[in-house]
Amino acid sequence: LGPEARIIGVDLNEAARRLSVCRRTLERLIAAGEFPRPVKVAGSTRVPVADVEAYVARLTRGRGAA
Repeated sequence: LGPEARIIGVDLNEAARRLSVCRRTLERLIAAGEFPRPVKVAGSTRVPVADVEAYVARLTRGRGAA
């Protein structure tokens, strides 16, 4: 794959890793409606990378520059 290839969805384990939480915590966030529901792609559960990025942005919004 070339540099233009972009991953658009990751599994729950990878999404949790990117958020620095365990998979169960991510499942709880989804169940509580605090994180968007994942989508099914060919029978696999995938979390759009854009949802992970938006969630992180929402958490860090207003914190100022690091």
